[in-house]
Amino acid sequence: MSSAQLQTLLIDHTLWLRGSPQGDRARLSGADLTDADLSGADLTDADLSGADLSGADLSGANLYGTDLSGADLSGADLSDANLSYANLSKATMPSPEQPTSLPDAAERVAAWLARESRWLQSFWIQTPTGAYAGDYRACLHGAAVYLGGAFGPALARALTDAGYTEQWNDSPERTLADVLAALKDISQNCEA
Repeated sequence: MSSAQLQTLLIDHTLWLRGSPQGDRARLSGADLTDADLSGADLTDADLSGADLSGADLSGANLYGTDLSGADLSGADLSDANLSYANLSKATMPSPEQPTSLPDAAERVAAWLARESRWLQSFWIQTPTGAYAGDYRACLHGAAVYLGGAFGPALARALTDAGYTEQWNDSPERTLADVLAALKDISQNCEA
């Protein structure tokens, strides 16, 4: 897709978001957007399922509710991106170190969440200054997908299957200790 085509599509999507009959939802399922500049783009509720976004600049992009299932985000810049309610199932996320097993992924997520108040409720992921810059935060499932590498989707499924759903995470009485215990439970009771 050319840069001009992409800009036209983004304009149409913005019009669609504003309710204009001239607009159209961004449907980029399976698109090759390698190294694309989507910085600051409002892609709320767009379909980017299966898209190749490797190396793309998504800094400051609004990806609220965006379907990124199966998308390749390896090497993408997600600094200051809003990924709340985005569908990240089976997405390849930018990750500095890949876990070697499902228990390893659960242990890494627990260790990460335990540091510096990184656990969130009511949001999936917040990346104020960039992915892996040290100040991003996530809910249990967001952290599982974001940090779990190739095991992220399986870890999120295992958590859900064990009753540790997004609603469980967001329950007002939930504590970080509960979240860490859930990850320990998965780590100890799943197959490597």
